[in-house]
Amino acid sequence: MELEAELEWAFTRRIGLVIEAPYIFLELEAEPNENGFGDIAIAPRVLLVDTERFLLSGNLEIGIATGNERRGLGSGETSLSPTFSWWYDLGKWVTFQGQIGTEHALDSGDAEFLWNAALTYSLLGPSLSETSSDVSTHGGRHFPPGLINFITELTGRTQLNGALEGRSTAEVLFGVSYLITSEWEIRVALQFPLFEPREFDNGYVIGLIHHF
Repeated sequence: MELEAELEWAFTRRIGLVIEAPYIFLELEAEPNENGFGDIAIAPRVLLVDTERFLLSGNLEIGIATGNERRGLGSGETSLSPTFSWWYDLGKWVTFQGQIGTEHALDSGDAEFLWNAALTYSLLGPSLSETSSDVSTHGGRHFPPGLINFITELTGRTQLNGALEGRSTAEVLFGVSYLITSEWEIRVALQFPLFEPREFDNGYVIGLIHHF
């Protein structure tokens, strides 16, 4: 089980930074359970294309080996992950998002190809807050309360070199999010592996997001 805090900070409309800090709980069969902080990730982001219906950004995630490798909480080495991310409005409240890139471990030289694709359908449901569902705060920068998003997401990776060269894994996620207010959003999802080899049997995700 992993508990993760994530901060996404936009310095300007085009330049931002994402920081991820996980806390990991491991249940081991033949050894004592372990828990502690995993590897922290810092990802500068630059918006390259900005139109009404299409966004494209370049990202460079830096994985810092803050987790204890001996205890199974971290990778034990720094990594770099250059990626491109995009968002496209398909119309009728449907959007398509994706990400493609690679991850490179600096000490071992291992590299992976990474990809992600998500389709989201949105609708305006009942609002639980006092704010009217058709009025957003902060000058329209946030979505209105009551907004519901249904998400289908595919994620995969392929080892490009090293001992596991050619090994591929992938999983599918089905989720839903709901904006309680213009500032607070809750997300829940179920995640399943698509084929062998499997990194896990199945999983669930629960998230609470605050939009500043």
